[in-house]
Amino acid sequence: MVMRNEANNVEKCIGGIYKQKGDWEREVVIVDSSSDDDTIKLAKQWPVKVHTIPRKEFHHGRTRNLGASLATGDVLVYLGGDAWPASDRWLEELVSPLSDENVACVYGRQSPKKDCDPINKFRTEFNYGPERIDKHISLQHKLAHRLYFFSTVNCAIRREIWEKFKFPEDIHIFEDAAFARKVIGAGHKIVYSPGAEVIHSHNIGAKEILSRYIDAGYMQAKYSFSEKQSKSYQSEGSRYFKQGFKQIYEEAGLPWGARFFWHTAAGFIGLTWGQLLFKMGQSGIHYSASHYKKRSDQSR
Repeated sequence: MVMRNEANNVEKCIGGIYKQKGDWEREVVIVDSSSDDDTIKLAKQWPVKVHTIPRKEFHHGRTRNLGASLATGDVLVYLGGDAWPASDRWLEELVSPLSDENVACVYGRQSPKKDCDPINKFRTEFNYGPERIDKHISLQHKLAHRLYFFSTVNCAIRREIWEKFKFPEDIHIFEDAAFARKVIGAGHKIVYSPGAEVIHSHNIGAKEILSRYIDAGYMQAKYSFSEKQSKSYQSEGSRYFKQGFKQIYEEAGLPWGARFFWHTAAGFIGLTWGQLLFKMGQSGIHYSASHYKKRSDQSR
């Protein structure tokens, strides 16, 4: 579990873990990026292990690898410090698909918080639907880039899989998709389990969307996502916009619909920009998405 200044969420997050039904042997490891509120004081109401790192050393992939190295279990469960289980069966639903020895990882549903704005509510619900998906390399043509959609905000990974592949530390963000690319490419299966639901969302704006998609485009190019998958990303972007604009306009009105347009445009520009940045680097211009904007936040 990765945390920084999550005092408002500790009870729901860690408390939610210890309220799970089932005979679980729980080992909760927190990697804290030098919180300056009561996060750790509140967390220690439960039997947790806390490892503190300087805030400037936070890195999505590196920090998640650190957390895994500090844990001892055969199954590594990741839960974001600003997310919490939606029910007392969350852990059971998350781990149960691992009973199939061909399943390497499982990720669960994320549902928007009550204060989520119309745009980010739609984005969250679009990405995390109600149907289970079993992802395998044989579905590459059907799912295209969606094959590698994966999130460490709410997931379970076999330890031996993590030890073999680990999260890449040479990209700033989207380490989860790059990790999934390696896992599925090696013939393993990743399951999306909607019953493993957590409450998690962020009200991010067009500027942050631009920045994130620069990183996404850079990651796709660096980790050799195929041209077909890149085109699929753009095709789904069109479907995302049409469906989203209609829903947001009907539910929240034209101003929110107009803002949604800029969100979608920023995503398309960012994705193209990130891919170009990687190609420029390959041509000898040493520039990367992580250099474009240095961030210290941990939001996903």
